[in-house]
Amino acid sequence: MRIKSKLGLILVCFLAFQTLIMTESKAGNILQQGAHEEFTITDYRDTYTLTKWIGWPWLITSANIDAGCLWIMTYNIDQKNVTEMPCRIVSATGIRLAGEDSVELFTAKLHGTYWAGGEGGGTSTYSITATFLETLAVTNAEQIVPLNGTAVFTLYNFGSRRCGSYWRIPPSATWLPSHPSFFPPTNVAGEFWIEAAPHSDGGDAISIPEADTAKLMVVEVASLLATYGTAPNATTASSTTNDPKISETLIIPKGKSATIVATPNPDVWPTYMAGDPPTAHSYPTWSVTGSSTPATILTSLNGPSTSIKSTVGSGTYKIVASCGTSTKAINITVIQIAHNNTDVTDASGTSKTMIIGEPNNLVVSGATFSSVSWTIPGSHIKSWTVHPTTTLQIRLDLTTTDLSTASLPTYYWYKSGTDLTPSVTVTIGSEDDGFKSATIKTKPFTVIKPNISVSTTTGTIGLDQARIYYGDRYAIPGIKLSHPLLSSPTLGITMWIQLYTGLRRRQIDATHWERSTGPGLDPGPAGYWYDTDRNTADSPFVALPASYLKAIVSDSFKMYLMYKPLGGIYVPLKVTSWGWNGTATKSGTIWSLSGDTKEPTSTSDASDYPNWTKVMNPAQWTPE
Repeated sequence: MRIKSKLGLILVCFLAFQTLIMTESKAGNILQQGAHEEFTITDYRDTYTLTKWIGWPWLITSANIDAGCLWIMTYNIDQKNVTEMPCRIVSATGIRLAGEDSVELFTAKLHGTYWAGGEGGGTSTYSITATFLETLAVTNAEQIVPLNGTAVFTLYNFGSRRCGSYWRIPPSATWLPSHPSFFPPTNVAGEFWIEAAPHSDGGDAISIPEADTAKLMVVEVASLLATYGTAPNATTASSTTNDPKISETLIIPKGKSATIVATPNPDVWPTYMAGDPPTAHSYPTWSVTGSSTPATILTSLNGPSTSIKSTVGSGTYKIVASCGTSTKAINITVIQIAHNNTDVTDASGTSKTMIIGEPNNLVVSGATFSSVSWTIPGSHIKSWTVHPTTTLQIRLDLTTTDLSTASLPTYYWYKSGTDLTPSVTVTIGSEDDGFKSATIKTKPFTVIKPNISVSTTTGTIGLDQARIYYGDRYAIPGIKLSHPLLSSPTLGITMWIQLYTGLRRRQIDATHWERSTGPGLDPGPAGYWYDTDRNTADSPFVALPASYLKAIVSDSFKMYLMYKPLGGIYVPLKVTSWGWNGTATKSGTIWSLSGDTKEPTSTSDASDYPNWTKVMNPAQWTPE
């Protein structure tokens, strides 16, 4: 129902309303005794007139007006105003007072008696009843538009189809003329109720909270929320600005997607028509700063949400949501990890296969980083070489400095493994703008090695008058080692490296001894390696000088099988532990053997590189 005060509302319109005026010859046909007429008034005016006209020789003998407000009676006879009965025309004029509505005048009834002159004439009654029908409405009464968009409201009288219009937006008390339509300002976001009236003083206004009151919602983009991942491990960033900084930046790995949701103010998005044929689309619209082809970056260019495509390259994308002239923006920084110039960023699918000893180059890109920190799982090494002069090994591992660079120095896995997933924690930002960090993983790596074994055979321990020995290199060696040929996909080359960890002692005379002890490298004839053939053997011995009295041997060896893939470095593959013991004692001029035992021979996967700090020299003995 309308909320109006009888005395406070004003009607500003005019409606002339009267009985049908006809020629005298026709008046008798309708002005019969007991004739009554009823009318419905739908016009909005300042004055309303009800008139009863009667032709000659009939006379109106009485007139009364039943109505709600101020009505003035006038009388007329022979086109002259009179103030008394009888007469031929009687009128009642209703005046809409300031502060009242048209409906306050009605229902109005003009009634009375008239005399039919001439022979047989008599007295009859008449009445004119007028009822006011409120038919005022606003077309498109509820409109939702973007900031600084176009809204238009029209005040329409569905009774007479014509009506002046005046408008105001509370709390303003001023009524503004705008006919026939009103274009309200839309430069401020919010929800507004618009009042309309057919009179300049606001009479007959359509007012709050009437169902057909005009409602305008001017919508802006309030905020953006970007999300990567799923709860409870999702990461988010939000923005309420057009100029996003580090705090309004979400970091995601390349190959993944992030969803951006826009929140409206007020809480309903407007729609617009687009396409051929035109169809309804929802705000906001989405764009990417600096891109003329945002559809290659975003999954949707309109609607409450969009997502950055998983196919975009690395870099920072400024995603903008627009609703009219209102915009909000958020940054999505896409980080890529390349392995040997191939993208391996946190991608789904099968793992990448590498071979032990092959080079690995990791590079992270996509932003200017204030810090980088790599984590490399598994057993790995930066380099392994042997000094050409000292014959000592040189091993380099990745340092803290190495692990803090965007382009990680080349490294090599030297042990096999599955689900080896390097990761990097990157930080962007500055002291002024703040910092934001994210950890990006690579796809998992499977590191394989040659599937080969080492077979061994051993000889016997013996003694002659010149030496104590284990095997004969010209017949049956002390130990023989071999491995099968390498096959695809682990083609490459091998070599053997042997370390000595035993103790040898010789008694020179009754009071003096000398010794030779490990650990140290037991080199081959051509270099630090013991052998480069896939078959090798060793027959260790200790010489027995004629003047010496005793020799005690406790030899222990570790023979490493080293493997080098194509384009890689040597890595340890297998290690075989073996050894022997024996004592030679001279009695007179004859040497005898005792305590001769062979150490158990065992082969296993190498757990690390061979390590030595000196090179053994069989001819070098140190006095005790």
